[in-house]
Amino acid sequence: MADRTKSRFPVIDSRTKMATIFVGLALFVGAVFGASYVHWRGVGLLDPQDAHRRAVLKSSSLKIADRLILAASALAEERGLTYAALQGAAPFGADARSKLNDLRRASNASLDEAVRLIRTGTQIPTQVRFMTRLVDSQALVNELRQQVDAWEPSQSSVQTIVLTRRWFQAATRQLAATEEALNAAHATIRTAGITPDIDVLLRLQRLAIVINDSVGRERAMVTAMLARKQPLSDEEAYWGRASEDRVGHLWQQTKAQMVAQDLNPDVMQAMDSVARIYFIEMKAARRAVHDARIANVPYPVTPEQWFKKSTDAIAQMNRIGRTAGDIALSKLPGV
Repeated sequence: MADRTKSRFPVIDSRTKMATIFVGLALFVGAVFGASYVHWRGVGLLDPQDAHRRAVLKSSSLKIADRLILAASALAEERGLTYAALQGAAPFGADARSKLNDLRRASNASLDEAVRLIRTGTQIPTQVRFMTRLVDSQALVNELRQQVDAWEPSQSSVQTIVLTRRWFQAATRQLAATEEALNAAHATIRTAGITPDIDVLLRLQRLAIVINDSVGRERAMVTAMLARKQPLSDEEAYWGRASEDRVGHLWQQTKAQMVAQDLNPDVMQAMDSVARIYFIEMKAARRAVHDARIANVPYPVTPEQWFKKSTDAIAQMNRIGRTAGDIALSKLPGV
């Protein structure tokens, strides 16, 4: 009978096993870093001899970010005006249609320019992927614009509700795609190498994009509520609170970093202006509207007044975001 205690394979002691494991891990980690190095070297981000290439990538990405802020600003305002009109079941007058057309042209022109810069400038795979999402979301928004233009107040309430929801969701998805594209542009800049003062400037740009969506969302919902002379729905109230929380959290993070970096005094002063409008004046207006609803008395502000106050805060933040991009661009050597 064969001796089953003897194996055809050599016995491996524990130390040999551990050594084998460590060698395997080292080879795996080396392969990952090697592949990453080859990829980023291929796009000119890790080549110490190619400082100009890195500077051009950062410059192109900053220009993309600027166009994305402009596109988000126009689309967010259009989203609010359209949502409020549909919710209030009010027809679009000549002035309103002219304003919407101006916003549409501005949004599409800025977005098209950002896409062009990605295609012909950076050509970073991550940016190209998010560019595709931008183009797809823009196509859906353009389709919904045609339906909005064909809408009449005489249509059934169900048709209006469906169109209102589809429009708001499509515009919000495009704003989300715009924020993702901005984050991809910023990732390219950070990978190419930046200093802490430029990093905080990028955070100001992201804050501008977030405020366009979040404060713009509240602008649309409260304006619609005032137009229809009814309280916010549960969904609208939820999104209002979520938007305020998101902006507040990101604001505090960014402001702390600005102070640590001793940023441009003009930018700091402009941030204080946004804080005054949004966190003080608009907060007081929100409270007054809420109290009026509880007391069942007329609202203290008109839809037009609320929309303008919100738009002023957003426009100021957009100026800060674009100025931050200009400052960052001026700090890039070799472009």
